[in-house]
Amino acid sequence: MDQNRGFREVAPPDEAEQHAQRSQLTMNKTGKRSYQRACKVALAKGAALYKGRLLTAQALGAHEGQFASPAKAERRSFQPTRQIHHKFDMEVLTWNAGSITSRVWNEILALLATTEYKNIKIAFLQESHWQQDQVYSSGPWSVLTCGSTSRDKAGLVVLVHSSLAPLSEIRSTSIVPGHLQHVMIPWQRSRIHLLNLYQHVWDSKLSKTENRGRRKDVMTQLENRIQRVPQRDFLLVAGDFNSHAVTERPHIGPSVPHRVRFANADVKTLPSLCKSCGLTALNTWASGHRSTYVNSDGTYSSQIDFLLVRLHDARRRSKEAYSDKNFPVAAYRDGSKHFPVRATLFIPPYSPTPSKPRPFDATALDASFRRKDDNWQAFSHRLTEAVVRTMQVRPSWQELDEVMVRVSAEHYPPPRKSQPAAGPIHQEYWKKVRQIQAHKRAGTEHNPECQKLVEDIKEEETRSVAPSAESQPKGSSR
Repeated sequence: MDQNRGFREVAPPDEAEQHAQRSQLTMNKTGKRSYQRACKVALAKGAALYKGRLLTAQALGAHEGQFASPAKAERRSFQPTRQIHHKFDMEVLTWNAGSITSRVWNEILALLATTEYKNIKIAFLQESHWQQDQVYSSGPWSVLTCGSTSRDKAGLVVLVHSSLAPLSEIRSTSIVPGHLQHVMIPWQRSRIHLLNLYQHVWDSKLSKTENRGRRKDVMTQLENRIQRVPQRDFLLVAGDFNSHAVTERPHIGPSVPHRVRFANADVKTLPSLCKSCGLTALNTWASGHRSTYVNSDGTYSSQIDFLLVRLHDARRRSKEAYSDKNFPVAAYRDGSKHFPVRATLFIPPYSPTPSKPRPFDATALDASFRRKDDNWQAFSHRLTEAVVRTMQVRPSWQELDEVMVRVSAEHYPPPRKSQPAAGPIHQEYWKKVRQIQAHKRAGTEHNPECQKLVEDIKEEETRSVAPSAESQPKGSSR
């Protein structure tokens, strides 16, 4: 069967070339597209149909590389490049170490000096098994410990980098020995409050009531301490809560285990704390890397370590907190283990709300200036002193304007608006209104006496409105 039936035979090369040349000379926009399409097909399959004739690539004048797409220039984004390490960005880490021996301690300090972990400025450590409260320096770190006489399942440590504040200005308080620690760091005209928590584990030797009682005591102390932190200061709560959480927006995000095999009875404790104190758990928003604990054989994992901040401090990047599954410290240990939680926080300096300038009596100031009286002389002397003193400390137009307004308000305060004296008619009217309100509070608004008061008020309102309506000239509208 003739496969080319319905088409003309393949044109000879010389005739095809002449045809291609004529076509290119008289080619319009549509023809150019059809010619290029035919060339591409001929290069791919050996021949292509063009203007009713089956032509080879050579006949069409097509050659390799003719239709190679040029390298596209890199498209510039008009979005501002996000600065990875802002001046007020700092990375934090919280980890249940499960006993900090001298070897583990040296590993922690060495790891924090590496390139991957060098941006960490604050580190929370739980279950150190240390017994004493200590404050000392170790290299670039200020070490603040919260010990407990019970070596097992207790002990807290906070590491603060010296770039934030010197050791002499950092304060540490042991609220619940070995389980709750409060550290305050001065920061840009405010403070950073760190609350390091290690919640009691469920002890099989104690009854359910005793277990819940001591866990509730720790959470009560934590909530009381959070409520005492000023709103102008930055608050960060971190640690091992030894309890799971359920999603409750905007406090607990969706990245939590949906089915927990051994979920304890106080699974609502963390959401309740966040709701009452206006907090959010940072490591419950990003997808993946949510488990922070795994048992010895790897068959069970859970999320019991959290980083909490106030809702208005939870930026989008802060909510990208994750558990570091490649944490190398004490990786040689067998048994169950915790993974540290890492997050990047933005802690800006405190900026108080600017107060409105006090108004002053401009008319009195102008009259005093024209008379050149004693008040004007005192005002001029006081203003000169204030301006000179301010310009020596903070030379700016904003400060100059603020000083001039303040001094003017001191010498020429605005006149107080006098309250018009109420006449006997107004006094009687409001007396009846108060009596009606008293009847309503007592539930006796249907009393004939109350109904009589209501009718009297309506009559007085009608009399007060009627004259004003009658005084309107005919044909006029309000």
